[in-house]
Amino acid sequence: MTSARAVISPTSALRASLVACVAAVLALAGALPASAHAALVRSSPTSGSTLTAVPPEVALTFNESIDPQFTSVTVKSGSTTASTGKPTVEGPTVYQSLDPRMDEGTYTVSYRVTSADGHPVSGSYTFTYTSSGGEDPEPSGSSTSEPSTTSSTSEPSTSSTSEPSSSSTSEPSSTSTTTSSSSSTSSTSSTSDTPSSSSTTTPSETTTEPSTTSSSPSTDEPVESTADGAQDGSPWWVWLLVALGGLALLGALVAYLRGRSERQDDEFDFRDDDLR
Repeated sequence: MTSARAVISPTSALRASLVACVAAVLALAGALPASAHAALVRSSPTSGSTLTAVPPEVALTFNESIDPQFTSVTVKSGSTTASTGKPTVEGPTVYQSLDPRMDEGTYTVSYRVTSADGHPVSGSYTFTYTSSGGEDPEPSGSSTSEPSTTSSTSEPSTSSTSEPSSSSTSEPSSTSTTTSSSSSTSSTSSTSDTPSSSSTTTPSETTTEPSTTSSSPSTDEPVESTADGAQDGSPWWVWLLVALGGLALLGALVAYLRGRSERQDDEFDFRDDDLR
């Protein structure tokens, strides 16, 4: 008398193995695009750089193309905004214009872009702008004046002569002579010199040294970036699914071999019964 045993069909075991493998492949294929988010690979000005001239724009280059509809870039120093207009996108590079009259200070570049798979990526970094070269103050003018001298000379002169004369004779006639007096009025002369002044003014001289402008070239420097859920490589759960799929495949193979062995044992039992 033989006991009934549960025999696993080889077709069912193979089918289960194929299903497990397909599930693992699909999970891995779905996770690979999700991990390939955009990342900032180059910027101009570079992070932490110091500029002596106002850059015309900020350029951000990513490792893949950027969606221009959901792109924003701001450049601020405290409450002062140096970015003007909207950013422009050319493939993987984003350009943001700057105000040419921006003040000196440390500026923070903040960006938020959308990668090709629709995942938003944001980050920020800083650079410093300081103006070099100055203008010497203009020297004040000098003037020389000489005071005028006025001289006046007055010399009065007065002359007066009076000579009286008289003669008298005891005769019937008498003669009287009176001498007139003469007087002369003094004359006055005056000389006056007109005052003169001279003034000399030295022209001012201004010397301005040309300012030296240097802009840090764009270099491939790592920049801090924050991606929502972005990681380098595949997530841990992808490898977990692959491991589970491998275990399922191994279990199906063991079940197949076990069922095959039990089936052979049943065949031997049937043959023994026939011989008896």
